[in-house]
Amino acid sequence: MAYHRSMQGAAVIPSNTTLTFPLSASDMGPVVAFAASRGHTIKDPNALAIESKSSWVDSSTVSDPSDYIEVSATVPTFDKSDPDSWKPNGEATVKLVMLGLHVVGSANHHGEMVWGTFEHLGNAPNATYAYNSTSGIKTVLQDTSGAWLFTPNGSTGPFNSTSNGVSGGVITGSPISSSAVLRAKPWGSNDGGNPANAAALNTQVISANASVISQLDPADVRRRYFQLGTTWTANGVPPSPGNEVGTNHLANATLETFVQGDTPSASSMNCFSCHGSNTVNVSHVYPVLLPLP
Repeated sequence: MAYHRSMQGAAVIPSNTTLTFPLSASDMGPVVAFAASRGHTIKDPNALAIESKSSWVDSSTVSDPSDYIEVSATVPTFDKSDPDSWKPNGEATVKLVMLGLHVVGSANHHGEMVWGTFEHLGNAPNATYAYNSTSGIKTVLQDTSGAWLFTPNGSTGPFNSTSNGVSGGVITGSPISSSAVLRAKPWGSNDGGNPANAAALNTQVISANASVISQLDPADVRRRYFQLGTTWTANGVPPSPGNEVGTNHLANATLETFVQGDTPSASSMNCFSCHGSNTVNVSHVYPVLLPLP
């Protein structure tokens, strides 16, 4: 992705550009050649363009940091003396633990990119969902009991609601506060009046998780994370209601907390609600990235 961006020259890419990410071997070749001309070998060019986005919290806020992927990072600090307005006042180097992760990549003829998302098991409880078993459809009822990072034990809601906002780097609210979180569409699907269809989609994601997690070393911390689902568009066309497929009600409880609705039946946004293109401006960061030297 970095070399693809750098091929475009020093000017910032216009937001209305029709340029796409590499989608095929013929698209990939020039990027590989360009990187080679700058002394760099792209080790896995078949992966095409990959972008990720992740959410983190201070490791001191979780009961067991060893249960998470952990890094050191320099982060902003805030003056919190006014409970209605937190103002940036510097930086600090702290240990962070990862809560959620989007992994997004271009694929053959899919300029809108394929959007997959992952979360830590301890973030928040699930709303009611169904899946297919060998003896028929099984329903797992909503249960908020337990030690959740973002949800009080036994909370009855309201869920996924906040009055907090951000303006000019200042966080505001009345006062600034937290909200109980519910994973409203646990596997990225909304039954839309067809519970059997949602159960089938849920089953595919649950089964994939079970297969992959079972193959990890028991001591591998990645066993504490799971995939919620993946969405893309039919035939790689620009996203619009009706052509978004896969688990197309996908919302990460730590990255789209407040746009996922508060119940399984509520209307909600998904990845393409904000990333509605099949050109490079599907990536919000691409147009403002500086080319490599």
